[in-house]
Amino acid sequence: ITSQPDTSSLDASQHAPANTNDKGKSPEITPAVSFPERAASPDASQAAIQSQPTLFYASAAPNDIEGFWNHFASNRDAYDVVDQQLSLFSSYSSHATCSESNDLKRIIVHFRKKEDLDKATASPMDSLFGLHFHAYDPQAIKAAEHARTLVVTNIPLFITDTLLCGTFSRYGNITRCHTRLSKLYRTAYITFESTGALQNLDSTCGVLCGKHCLRVCPATFSPDQCAERRAYVALLAGLSRGTITVDLAEIADEISAKSINVPFSMNSYNPKPYAYCHFASETAMENAKSISCAFKEVGLTWHSPDEVTSLCHRCGRPNCNPDRCGSLSRPGRPSRPWQSNDKLRALYNKHLPPSHPAKRHNRFARPDNNNDGYRRTSASRHRSNSRPTNR
Repeated sequence: ITSQPDTSSLDASQHAPANTNDKGKSPEITPAVSFPERAASPDASQAAIQSQPTLFYASAAPNDIEGFWNHFASNRDAYDVVDQQLSLFSSYSSHATCSESNDLKRIIVHFRKKEDLDKATASPMDSLFGLHFHAYDPQAIKAAEHARTLVVTNIPLFITDTLLCGTFSRYGNITRCHTRLSKLYRTAYITFESTGALQNLDSTCGVLCGKHCLRVCPATFSPDQCAERRAYVALLAGLSRGTITVDLAEIADEISAKSINVPFSMNSYNPKPYAYCHFASETAMENAKSISCAFKEVGLTWHSPDEVTSLCHRCGRPNCNPDRCGSLSRPGRPSRPWQSNDKLRALYNKHLPPSHPAKRHNRFARPDNNNDGYRRTSASRHRSNSRPTNR
């Protein structure tokens, strides 16, 4: 009797392997699993009791008190003493934490009742060596920092934080710099000491840093304002190999581009043969595209950003086969006599210093491991045979 296949189990699925080698064992049948539907939550707006816990924060500046840290061996010891003293208030249920550093260092605590906050901030505490707490609003502090923050994008991976902060410090004092990875690049959030630094960058779209153009935008800009800066973009293709943004500075000035970026390849992280030019308006973009440009005696072509897939990733020309691209033929290098003359290579290896390129690229300077091992083994065997035996 031929049994019918079980179509209710996972084994009957087209993605399940065929069980043709079960060796007489009965196939395991996976029972069907059913999940109950999640019950809908009650309407919170109709609840009789509306609970929204509120925390009341306070902060103190320990560095404003002379000799404060002399009473403690570490920061943790100071926080433990603060917790011990503030535990006298019934609504104190936090652990003292610290924010910022140096003169901006603050000890942060919070209470669950406004009355305890008022008592703790009424006057300096003699039990804490004169430490005086003041009301602290973390949301207001965060909003103030956000108003002084500049978002920097298109940062190449090899640009260090030191170079980044040094470049933007000419616009104002930097209090904080935080970076995160964003695919092939990094994104930085630079917070200045005052909002005056952002006023100098309000109309700036790009800043040169380490020969590359970094795109900048105030953190207070809305998504529409950020998109407006990227609305008018044209592609300038046909760049020679190794061209970076600083090489195109003269062209950027002539075509009145707000910023110009040369992207990097994901495979080699080398500059691609085209650049993205950003303009302030459509009129400025059309006027720039009407100007013919050349770089290093090679003519460049204008394209729209959606035509980037039709460009050759080697030369930047449209409808070019990368496997047969003419840019693959590199200019001839100066001849190296040690590459084709074994006697010269042997002489170079014997007399030239190790730092000389003729010795670094000399295969005689790196003898074959097998032959070298054979010589060492033969030499040691010869020495062992030549030794007299003591009996």
